[in-house]
Amino acid sequence: MSAGSTTTDARGVLRVQDPRVDRPAPDAEAGGHSGGVPVLRRIPVVGCLLFAALGAAYFFGYGPWVIGNSQWTTGGDLWGIVRGAHYVGWGAIGDIYGHGTGVITFPGIFVVLAPVAMLSGALGLSESYGSFLLVHPTAALLFQPAEILLAFPAVFAADALARRLGAKARQRWLLSVASALGCFMAVSVWGHAEDVLAVALTLYAIDALVAGAHRRMGWLYGLAIVMQPLVVLVAPILLAACPAGRRVRFVVRSALPSTTLIGLCLASDWSGTVSVLLHQPAYPQGNHATPWLALMHEQFQARRPTSRILYAAHGGYTVVTGSAKPLVIASGGPMRIVAMGIASAIGIWVWRRATSLDMLVWLCAVALALRCVFEPVMTPYYLVPPLLVAFVSLARTTLVRQVAGIVVAIGACAYAFFHEGPWVWWLPVTGMLVAVLVLAMPVADRMSAARERDGAGVRGLAECRTYGGVRRRVGEPVGAGEGAVPYE
Repeated sequence: MSAGSTTTDARGVLRVQDPRVDRPAPDAEAGGHSGGVPVLRRIPVVGCLLFAALGAAYFFGYGPWVIGNSQWTTGGDLWGIVRGAHYVGWGAIGDIYGHGTGVITFPGIFVVLAPVAMLSGALGLSESYGSFLLVHPTAALLFQPAEILLAFPAVFAADALARRLGAKARQRWLLSVASALGCFMAVSVWGHAEDVLAVALTLYAIDALVAGAHRRMGWLYGLAIVMQPLVVLVAPILLAACPAGRRVRFVVRSALPSTTLIGLCLASDWSGTVSVLLHQPAYPQGNHATPWLALMHEQFQARRPTSRILYAAHGGYTVVTGSAKPLVIASGGPMRIVAMGIASAIGIWVWRRATSLDMLVWLCAVALALRCVFEPVMTPYYLVPPLLVAFVSLARTTLVRQVAGIVVAIGACAYAFFHEGPWVWWLPVTGMLVAVLVLAMPVADRMSAARERDGAGVRGLAECRTYGGVRRRVGEPVGAGEGAVPYE
């Protein structure tokens, strides 16, 4: 066994103290524990404050400062989510898949925001609906801050995992800023707090895996899936890293929240729920078609106006109608199956090989990036989930690589807003995403040192110890001459 001490907890379970994990953070004054109660660390707090400031500036300032009117600028898809939250609050959870919400995700975010929606209704606040956009929807004063608060855990989770990995304070500061920028794009600009919250819960699930808290890991990951099912792409990796005796319980806990809420939706509206979840409709208009769209089945509906926007300003109303074009609907499901197949292959690789914790986190970023690579219709905020995880891996590289990775990530997000042809748009965005992942890839000598320190590393389902505050499996030798220590 490498350097490090072994201790026995109150239940008689052996724990290996990993110097990389158990040592104090380089900036101990930024956080810690007092009397067993976690103290907020200042680095992620500053990141959250930056994110909140950017969100407020965008909400109140984008209209007057950029486009020259007094509008409050909400997230692009916020009002569909608000409508779904109202349906949940009214007891019609199945309606979220068929009545003006544009929802193709799981119901978690609507359940979370349902109390906010009911409060908004009780206060009589005004809301935009569909393509009818109010200049000053007063309900946004509730929903925009609520979504920002829901995204805060992503900044804390990224910092917690980076600290667990042993990242230095300087690089954690950069990680916090990068995480805040990613959250700003997904939440303030697009209104999708569920994507960011799902990533936060997944990062906390990885952290629980490191600590050997497999029960907590399963529930956290289950909540992540019910928020945004895209995180199922990392399921094979987490399953491969689980101890053999914990796999079934991990799957059950991970699936239970989603199956419960989807079951309620099916009971309320079977046809609408099945149609949306199975076909996964994608709309190229207003989004970004990729080369994969040519392989997808397309359905052309009757011509209808592409935009019909109602503005309320100075007591008057103006209706703006765009030109009529055929509405194209493509199914995103087939290419997502391809992405899931590749993610499963990554999970098998983790199962069969010794894998360091640095590599595990990086592979999770790669798995999430598969959605962006194979999606037939892309929206810019799809880049945020893999980038948030990649930022954690970047915090474990050199300062130069971290800064370069963040700069390239910002470039990818900025270019993603331009509307170009499928190849002209997809190649640069995918190329920059791959470049970020390459820069974030764990350094070879650091991986070798980690494996030397951790012995055999992580052998996934076959034989290994779990990460971090390590617990060993039944019958696995602790070290030369130390015998076998039972797993709990």
